[in-house]
Amino acid sequence: MTSVKLGTLATGFYSAGTTVSDNGLFVVRFPRNPWYNNAWYDKAWYDHMTLISASEDPSIQPLASPFSPFSQFGDKKLASHHPLGSSSSREAEKLAIPHRRTLGFSPGARYVGAFDGVHAFTWSTESFQCLASYRVTNFKYWIINPAVPPPPSCIIPDPISTLPLVGGGSAYAHQSDADAGHDLDESWIKRPFYDLSPSNSEETVELCCLPAATKTSLIQSRFSMWSLVWLNGRQELELQGSYGSVFEDYGPYYGYRVPYDPLGLYRPQSSRDGTRFLVQGRSTAPIVIDISQII
Repeated sequence: MTSVKLGTLATGFYSAGTTVSDNGLFVVRFPRNPWYNNAWYDKAWYDHMTLISASEDPSIQPLASPFSPFSQFGDKKLASHHPLGSSSSREAEKLAIPHRRTLGFSPGARYVGAFDGVHAFTWSTESFQCLASYRVTNFKYWIINPAVPPPPSCIIPDPISTLPLVGGGSAYAHQSDADAGHDLDESWIKRPFYDLSPSNSEETVELCCLPAATKTSLIQSRFSMWSLVWLNGRQELELQGSYGSVFEDYGPYYGYRVPYDPLGLYRPQSSRDGTRFLVQGRSTAPIVIDISQII
């Protein structure tokens, strides 16, 4: 294959946040910039979202900023535009940058959603427009819709702003029984985020133990050199030694540095069913772990 130069991508202080659509045709990417002295370095992540297409006509397209002057969301007050919202500067260090587990595509990759500790947004991969914005009410138990029926007691968050979908309709409507047989993408965009907190009202169960949150593998870092792999709400594997997760504030390393997460959770690059995933930690080369034979 002949390589094609598509253009330049925005960079940040840390390695960029990325995820790939299930069909392999799209990558969504954003630079992850930190806070310095209570001030935002460059722009917020949602102002730098980029869609990379690997289709027959490869391209790099910026996704529209939710709060640009030309957006219907642009008349929000400054407090809403600020990445912190009502959070403190201390919380900002933990919640203002999304992670791979809070970034994802709809099943057919027509839509993409992302959230941090304050804001959540959805975009169209066809028009590149922001379709809806949400206020994150419980970061600890919010997840991207894993394209499965929601648990009976979960909350489907309501958007605070919406735009029309491409081809008509609204970017938001509650799921009904009549919608069950509709296109998976259209069902997904009606409920792009789940709040699983009612499933765990006493907060005695961690997010990684809830099956809806671990339809694909999720790594829980207990210590710098010891991590647990969860799938379908069950602990399937312990990662010890040099393959444990390495957070970005640690010292020298060879592999991929995991972005800091207040819950200590990390979603690795994996197969669609989550049984094969990539880890590296402090080792000199990555390995692929296949747990399909032990579950």
